[in-house]
Amino acid sequence: MENYILGLLRDKIKKALKNNDIRSALSDWNRTVLVKLPEFNFSIISKDGIVEVNLEEVKDPDIVMEMRLETLIDLIHDKITPMNAYSRRKVKVKASLQDLRLLSRIL
Repeated sequence: MENYILGLLRDKIKKALKNNDIRSALSDWNRTVLVKLPEFNFSIISKDGIVEVNLEEVKDPDIVMEMRLETLIDLIHDKITPMNAYSRRKVKVKASLQDLRLLSRIL
């Protein structure tokens, strides 16, 4: 199940990175993100415009996100926007506002 969900997320990020504005904004955004779900944890690593999603956890992440698996699936399928999920407290995020804004562009 984990690999299937992360595959969907990778596809969504890949699609987002086709947008020149998003790709440009992320070109120098080097961050590690730990995403905590009740079922499993995973990491998103952005470095030099390349974004990877890995099942392994990162140590000392720059950003920590917590949500339910259902919320992640809704984000992947665009049933809810990242900012809507955040404002409705479906996602808890420890990040700066700028990091939150950039992260929301790929989710």
